[in-house]
Amino acid sequence: MLEQTRQCLRNIEKSLVAAGASLKDIVSTTVFTVDMREFKEIVTAREEFFKDNLPTSTMVEVNHLSEPGLLVEIQVTAAI
Repeated sequence: MLEQTRQCLRNIEKSLVAAGASLKDIVSTTVFTVDMREFKEIVTAREEFFKDNLPTSTMVEVNHLSEPGLLVEIQVTAAI
């Protein structure tokens, strides 16, 4: 879960940079996970990437995601 969350955040960061923005521009996140028991690993990754600029967040447990093996998906809203 930790590494998938990190990869999600790296992908988001790459997309933001391509749009001329950064993680600091994110104002909210919605995290979809298949296992809420892994909450601490998700939070750990978020804290690594957002440090002092932690956006508001909603976390939702779902039965499954779009691809087999995916454990976490993150949707963000950025003000750019």
